[in-house]
Amino acid sequence: MSSAITCSPLAANGWSVRPPIAQCPVENPYAGEFMWVKEHIMRLMEARTIRAWHSIRLTDAEVDVLRQGGIYPSSLDTIRSRFAAQAAAGAFSQEVADRLFADKQ
Repeated sequence: MSSAITCSPLAANGWSVRPPIAQCPVENPYAGEFMWVKEHIMRLMEARTIRAWHSIRLTDAEVDVLRQGGIYPSSLDTIRSRFAAQAAAGAFSQEVADRLFADKQ
């Protein structure tokens, strides 16, 4: 008895085998690759903490910085600066800022 090919991105042995897209009958020719990438990325993301901020969660001081200097891409340096500013403003201690930053790296 031959084993059937499954179109699931998850292989029984944990990601080492994925069937060719041509063997997966789907309407969208990119669906199989998309699902494989999505599942792969989700597995990678399980290994680290991810934090996100919405612009509605900015402090008044952070809004002022954005109004004066414009929007900028987030980086480890800008995140560290935000934590340091919050510690200086008394929102939390420097120890908490250091722990939050350590989780980002």
